[in-house]
Amino acid sequence: MTSNPPVVLVRERIEPVLFDLGVDFNRCNLVMADDRYVLPARDWFVGTFAHSLRQLMDGLNFRYLEGAQDCDDFARFAAAYAQLLLGNTMDRPAGAGLAVAEFWFQSRAGGHAIVAALVHDLEGFGLVFMEPQDGSEVTLSAGEVESCSYMRF
Repeated sequence: MTSNPPVVLVRERIEPVLFDLGVDFNRCNLVMADDRYVLPARDWFVGTFAHSLRQLMDGLNFRYLEGAQDCDDFARFAAAYAQLLLGNTMDRPAGAGLAVAEFWFQSRAGGHAIVAALVHDLEGFGLVFMEPQDGSEVTLSAGEVESCSYMRF
């Protein structure tokens, strides 16, 4: 995923970092299935991964179908695919998940689910969001981040 050594956080460090990034845990149900998480590179998440995800969904004819294949299904599929890619990485840290999550929030149009990656770069920690239905990077307002109702790594 990157030529640099991966940044790995233990689960106890994830919640305080997310809180500092604006996620309100009075509203957001955070679910973490692993004890440690590899933080992906931002460029991998919105570049290589987004492109690969789009190709896979096109090959599977995975299309939006209201009420059947909608935003939460796309978010779940994208997060699972990201985890699968980490699992197939030869030099992955043992027992670690990938810090890519389903992220459910209130958009201007109503409830919506996308994917979020907790990343680390020269500027520190950050949350990067992607619309899994088309692979585009999404910028959320502070209010939209705070409106998170569910985040599953």
